[in-house]
Amino acid sequence: MSLSAKGAQSLCLSHLDLETRDFSQTLSTDKTGDTVWGHLRQSWKRLGFPAFLQVDNDSAFSGGGKAKRAFSQFVRRCLYVGVEPIFLPVAEPERNGDVESLNRLWNRAFWNRRRFKSFRQVVRTAPDFYHWYLTRYRPPKLRGQTPAQARAARPRPQMTAAHVRALPSPLPLTAGRVHFIRKVSADGAITILNEPWRVGKRRAGQYVWATITTHTRRLTIYHRRSAQAAWRIVKEVPYAIDEPVARLKSEFKRK
Repeated sequence: MSLSAKGAQSLCLSHLDLETRDFSQTLSTDKTGDTVWGHLRQSWKRLGFPAFLQVDNDSAFSGGGKAKRAFSQFVRRCLYVGVEPIFLPVAEPERNGDVESLNRLWNRAFWNRRRFKSFRQVVRTAPDFYHWYLTRYRPPKLRGQTPAQARAARPRPQMTAAHVRALPSPLPLTAGRVHFIRKVSADGAITILNEPWRVGKRRAGQYVWATITTHTRRLTIYHRRSAQAAWRIVKEVPYAIDEPVARLKSEFKRK
C-alpha cells in the first residue's frame, strides 16, 4: 500500500493484492487517520484480509511523532484483524515497485489522458479506470487472466460491517508481528519506532529485517549476506511494551 500525490490538492492511496493484482484506491484531499481507516475498510471489504501489508513510512501509517515504542492506529488496526505490517526502508519508494507500477499505469491510462476541472470530477470518473483494469487489463504476472478472474479463483475472508461495529475503542495492541526493513547507518545502527538499535558497523550500508513480536515482547533482527542466503538472527532482545497485549480473536487467525 502506498500514498502518492496526484496534483496540488489531491492524494491517492493505493492498495494492491500481489496475488490477484486487484487493487483498491482512495482519492482524497488529506491523509488523516480517518481517511486511512476508510481506505483500509474499503480495501479489506473488496480484496479480503491479507496476511501481510507492505507500506512506506509516511506518518499516515507510522503515526509520526517522537515518542519511542508508540504503535500507531494503523498498526493497531492491522494487528487486530491478524494483518502483519511491513514497513519499507525509509525514503526508498522504489521498494514498493508493484504499487508504483500500478500508479504509473493509472497515470498513463487515466490521469494524463483527461483534463479535470475539479477534484469531484476525478473521484466521479476514477471508477472508469478501475472497471477497465479489473475486467479488460491482463497484468503480465497473471499469464492471461484479468484481475477479476484471478480474484474469483482466490476468495479470501473479507471485512464486514459486523467486524467494523465490533472494533473496540480505544483499540488495544493485539498479539502479532510488526516488521521493518532498515538500512544500517554508517555508525552501525537502525531506527525502529523512534528508537536506535545497534547491529554493528560491519553491516553499515546493508539491509536488515527487524520484527517486533508484541505478545512475546521481543525484538528480533535478521540479516542475510545475499538474496540467495538464509536469514540469520543477529540480535534478539526483550522489547518492553508498557500496555497489555490482547489475544488475536479466533476468527482472524491464519492457518
